[in-house]
Amino acid sequence: MFTALLDSCVLWPSTQRNFLLSLAFEGAYRFVFSEAIIEEVEVNEERKRIKRGDSEQDAAKKALHLSTQLRLHFPDAIVKNWEGLDGSYGLPDPTMNTCWPQQWSVEREV
Repeated sequence: MFTALLDSCVLWPSTQRNFLLSLAFEGAYRFVFSEAIIEEVEVNEERKRIKRGDSEQDAAKKALHLSTQLRLHFPDAIVKNWEGLDGSYGLPDPTMNTCWPQQWSVEREV
């Protein structure tokens, strides 16, 4: 079984989060995340809820509930002592002279 790091960008959309957690529950893979990722999910969930019309208090309560559930039900998925690796993977590639949009943009004929 392989292990995948689930970043906040895949944990925050609720349908996607539910799908990915369901796959893990069925044994398709093992997932991990960090406290920093959970906190980012909580912040973004609160912002989304406010944008959709919840009061700040209700939004904060619902976002906290989500992060609490992730911690409660998946304690073995929380990676610890990862901070020394943050930024160690060298993105973007220092040998490239262009940024992402220029390098990877596709020109279309009109």
